[in-house]
Amino acid sequence: MADRLALYCQSDPALLPEILSNAWLPNEIADLGHARAQVSSDYAIIEMGGGFHHFGYKLGRDDEKSSPDSNIWVLFTYSEDGRDCRLTEVALTPSDRLERNQIIELVSTGYDRRIEAHPHDDLAYKGEMQMFLRYGHLAEVKLTCEQWALARPDYWLPHSTLAHVRSRLNESNVAEVEFRAWVNAHASFPNFIYLFLFNMREGHVKAALDALRQSLQQPFVETFNSDGNKFYLGYNGATYAFMEGEYDLALALCDKMLAKHDQDSSWLRKVWKMRAATVFMQGSTDEALDCMGKVKNYTDPKWLGTSPEDQCTDSCLLKAIKESNYDFVRSFPNWMNEWDTWFTPFHSDEAGFSNRDFLLAPYPSAWIEQIAKPNTEPGKP
Repeated sequence: MADRLALYCQSDPALLPEILSNAWLPNEIADLGHARAQVSSDYAIIEMGGGFHHFGYKLGRDDEKSSPDSNIWVLFTYSEDGRDCRLTEVALTPSDRLERNQIIELVSTGYDRRIEAHPHDDLAYKGEMQMFLRYGHLAEVKLTCEQWALARPDYWLPHSTLAHVRSRLNESNVAEVEFRAWVNAHASFPNFIYLFLFNMREGHVKAALDALRQSLQQPFVETFNSDGNKFYLGYNGATYAFMEGEYDLALALCDKMLAKHDQDSSWLRKVWKMRAATVFMQGSTDEALDCMGKVKNYTDPKWLGTSPEDQCTDSCLLKAIKESNYDFVRSFPNWMNEWDTWFTPFHSDEAGFSNRDFLLAPYPSAWIEQIAKPNTEPGKP
């Protein structure tokens, strides 16, 4: 373990993620549980615990013993309820390091061991896919996704991911046809939303809208093997339909969601707000004002309730409706929630940590994951 960590420390930091999952670590550590590591040029730390008790291992360079010809690295155990315990030290020449292909071989072996031990471990397949994606090895990404899809034939994520990867490999048409066939064979509200999201990101506008229309024929429930809150998924669909000017479709999705009341008021508030904008764009100002009244009913001005920023965008939208400002309402970013984002299963890196700044996802390079930020100052519709 000391050897591996020291080599990581001396390697090009651009080759390593910010957080290393246990697949990046020697088998002896990986077998102990879900360890996670951080590495820098002069130290490394492996955390085994969490919550109220942190413990693990740490490696540091001994600058007093080191020389221009040799770096001395010392490995300790640590625990927040006791003193560090020195275990061993290793010596490396300053030129010792791991190159890209060596890292790929080590880490892919780590993920393969996890998959062999647990063939249905979605996180292992996802992590290996993201690791190969990090280094631009698309053929290996595709192979991992194919193995994942075989192991999990009824789970949407490997099939959607494979479709995106095949699109990167100039197999876009076949990828869409096969993923659509899978969704039709596993018809559900979430699965048609995933088909919409795939087509949206790949720039297939008509296919994306068709998938949303098909979602309306399904029960509004979170099915087995689905990810993402059903309101989150449905709201994504309504948002896209609105932005494409498909107001009847956006309204139908809003009404499908509002027919269910088994969700907290924050989601109902968002949907009523979308409905207000939609019916206004259809020419029903009075109905839009009634919807904004429902928005107010679900607004919680208390601390940790509805944020001041969201309440400000509510006021902007209400003002625009009263003043018949169609240009303002037509642009969703003018009155969006500050946390509005497109659903993605790749909101985290290989170690499971959120990392939207460097999203390891097989989407088109031009795709922007974040919905555009508001383009009008609050209070100025």
